[in-house]
Amino acid sequence: MAIIDSLKQRYSSASVLLRLIYINIAVFVVLRLVGLLSFLLTGNSFSLVQWVELPSNLFLLAHRPWTVVTYMFSHYGVFHILFNMLWLYWLGRIFLEVFSPRQMVGLYVLGGLAGAALYLLAYNLLPHLASGQAMLIGASASVMAIVIAISVYRPDYQIGLLFIGTISLKWILSSIPS
Repeated sequence: MAIIDSLKQRYSSASVLLRLIYINIAVFVVLRLVGLLSFLLTGNSFSLVQWVELPSNLFLLAHRPWTVVTYMFSHYGVFHILFNMLWLYWLGRIFLEVFSPRQMVGLYVLGGLAGAALYLLAYNLLPHLASGQAMLIGASASVMAIVIAISVYRPDYQIGLLFIGTISLKWILSSIPS
């Protein structure tokens, strides 16, 4: 049990930024382990992902209200979580130079809730999307809220990028696909 004690110690002494990353990684690992164990023990692939992703169907959402929060800590694939957590780590460190850890957690959650609200509005009001059913998963809305906040607050903050050189945050914000 030394590994679990080590993980507990590492988590309790980590910054809020690393705690958010640890939570996202832990949820990802648990979701994958449950799927793997289900397959190995029963031969069927049972996935918990359907219980944490945000459905566009309001009737299904009424039966799974927790998904409004759980979707922002869950990811489908390795590259999905990798790139979300890299963005969160790099720009989250800059965010914490200016804002408090409490503000980071608040913005992470509010960004995720805003992403969920926009997603639900789009899939239930726009005619092109309303006919289909979809699921939302990932920390992208939460991470983008942090990226946008620090980019708007400190647009001329200089960061160094490999093979590109030093650029301002405002150019990173303008390069985010809409």
